Amino acid sequence: MWQHHGDQLLRIITLRRQAHGPEPYDFIVWSVCCIDIYALLSVSGQATFVEVLLKQNMLPSPERCLSPVFQGQGPIIYPEEQRFFPALLKLHQEVLLLALRVGQEARDLRVESTQRQYGPKDIMIPESAFLINRRARTRNVHNLLEYSRLAWRTQFPDYWTWLRSPGSLPSRVFSWVNHVRVSFQNLASCTDNGSRTFYSEPA
Repeated sequence: MWQHHGDQLLRIITLRRQAHGPEPYDFIVWSVCCIDIYALLSVSGQATFVEVLLKQNMLPSPERCLSPVFQGQGPIIYPEEQRFFPALLKLHQEVLLLALRVGQEARDLRVESTQRQYGPKDIMIPESAFLINRRARTRNVHNLLEYSRLAWRTQFPDYWTWLRSPGSLPSRVFSWVNHVRVSFQNLASCTDNGSRTFYSEPA
């Protein structure tokens, strides 16, 4: 059912932007994007919502993904959060967009495997070429993941210290650090050999 809900939400957001201009609740739009990407990774969605937003340049900027502290106001970054949040929000968005790429590649590989299994045999590429292409694309996904891991360590070298001493960070910053960590771990688990994301049948 998620695909149906995502399509409805996409229509609502598009109509709101046509009527009122920029969306004042972009943090909700971004939350839906996250759900859409997770649905793709769990093989229960196609990520149409996020793909359309990207195509139409409607994806919220990183700083607008932060939910407001007070109703009716835009996102607020307090002085003690300033040295963390801009880079942290940007990295979080990059991790989720990387997850989108992983999910898209996995979706395409599953479709190709199904077509190869049940499609006309006279137009199939040789088995060796098919496997070489598949391995190269999967390796590219792992390279992207490793690059993201390196970016995280470079921008936040004190990461493990933060987790051991959560009181050393402003509370909202710690929540987002934890959120990004979980998002990255979920992404990493999806690219493990034999994971459901890459090798299960399409929903």
